[in-house]
Amino acid sequence: MYFLQRELTPQLIVDNDREEKVPVHFDITLPYSSCPITTVDVLTKSGELMIDIEKNITKTRIHHDGTPLTVDEIEAIQKQIPEQKNLNVCGSCHGADSPKRKCCYTCDDVLEAYREKGWKADITKFEQCRNSQKLSLARLTHDEGCRVVGDLLLNKIGGNFHVAPGTSDHSWGGHHHNLEWTGRTQIDLSHKWNSITFGDGGKTFSAEKTDKEKNAMFQYYLTLIPTKRNFLNGTTFFYDFAVNENVRSGYGEGEPGVFVYYDISPMIIEVNESNP
Repeated sequence: MYFLQRELTPQLIVDNDREEKVPVHFDITLPYSSCPITTVDVLTKSGELMIDIEKNITKTRIHHDGTPLTVDEIEAIQKQIPEQKNLNVCGSCHGADSPKRKCCYTCDDVLEAYREKGWKADITKFEQCRNSQKLSLARLTHDEGCRVVGDLLLNKIGGNFHVAPGTSDHSWGGHHHNLEWTGRTQIDLSHKWNSITFGDGGKTFSAEKTDKEKNAMFQYYLTLIPTKRNFLNGTTFFYDFAVNENVRSGYGEGEPGVFVYYDISPMIIEVNESNP
């Protein structure tokens, strides 16, 4: 019997490959925050910043009960959006022009110019934004929610990624989300994590929360533990993790949204399987 048994020997080793990226897959449903006003951002402890990420991010417009909007419903809303005119006219950047950017043709141009300066932008004051599709969609989709599915590559230094309503602004004063242009003073950020996974074949996190006071800041603190299993039939690598949760008011205490803060252990748990 001893001869037929396999021994498992765990050990802790230092993770020397800190430059490797960690793949993250997430799937979250926000029944009351519509897709046109919902953004995905990544901020790392090294200062890396990715704002309003669209690559590998899929947003599905849904009703409050979670069912997707039909094609007819989407087309009916689209017909109510005014056409943007004078896109070739050199418009003002409202003080945010630079040697490389003399003109701001669209609302997005103005917002990008303000981001480059590190200034907070009030979208309601810009001429290019008055009849923009961004504002029109925000007004016309008040009764919608959003399901966001995405794949991110995060560095091992740690940081956070978040799904939050409003335009992302990053300045010397920190990272903020501008909600004024959405036309809402309160947003119900009740949400359901359908899944969060780090790496392939690792642990899956799921949860469902209710925003009782509106504009809440939901915080999830994850400590990731790299685990490597060297079994006789092959090697697997995944991330185990522990989760702590917290809820803060979005009125002055924090930013409304759903935030995932992560730290990665510098040690790897390695489990080796062998015949005695």
